[in-house]
Amino acid sequence: SMTAIDALRQLMMKFLDKQELTNFHFQKDFIKPFEYLMITNPHLQQRELIVSCLGQVVQARAASIKSGWRSLFAVFSIAAYDPAEP
Repeated sequence: SMTAIDALRQLMMKFLDKQELTNFHFQKDFIKPFEYLMITNPHLQQRELIVSCLGQVVQARAASIKSGWRSLFAVFSIAAYDPAEP
């Protein structure tokens, strides 16, 4: 599952290289699997990997993100309410 999460991150980075058209919101839909994994996955190590992967995406491609911000903040808010300290 860790490899799948990293592969999904790499795909997302490739898609963020392409300019998103005005009426299309594929970035939002492409980040949704991370949000689903954060909600349903009980394993702390995988949840930390998701947060770190999305942190890397924001640092590397913040200027390219358009419709994906809502999904990104949803993942980060789920992580913020996580009862596990790390």
